[in-house]
Amino acid sequence: MSSLIDIESAAKIRTSEKGRRTLHKLLFANVITALETFLGDLFMKTLSSSDKYIEDFVFKTPHFQETQIRLSQIFQRFKMIDAEVRAYIRKHNWHMLKESGMMYKRAFNIVFPEIPTTIADGIRDRHNIVHRNGKTEDGSDGLWGLAEILALKVAVLKLASEIDELVKKLGQKKEAPSDLAEF
Repeated sequence: MSSLIDIESAAKIRTSEKGRRTLHKLLFANVITALETFLGDLFMKTLSSSDKYIEDFVFKTPHFQETQIRLSQIFQRFKMIDAEVRAYIRKHNWHMLKESGMMYKRAFNIVFPEIPTTIADGIRDRHNIVHRNGKTEDGSDGLWGLAEILALKVAVLKLASEIDELVKKLGQKKEAPSDLAEF
């Protein structure tokens, strides 16, 4: 939550019109980055809390299903499985919410809430900001002001809270990890 508060505070800084446009463009993209970080950190922390989650994730993930292991390597590979799983997770692009949802489903049997249009559009716009310097596919400049940053922040916070609650329900018998306070 603190990164979203920091983004909102920075978005309210007074500066020149050109500086404000640049700042808002970067902060808008950063809201999606904060969501990605939250999803990845919560996933990793929750996965690490139970060998069953790791086993389910490996068992249900196509990448690991397709990985061939020679019987003579089984003990060596078993020792490395945690590192292999972590490397796989670190490579994931958490803004790809459909696949991120599948990862949560495979590991924890959690179904992501429906992704609001505000967030789907925000991910598209973040792509334009990062890869096209803020231009749309047709070459026009995108506009990301304070209102758009705050609307995206609200939608991201709501989605993150819903996912956090689903993860907490996993741990009715034991305390499930939460990263929402750091978000």
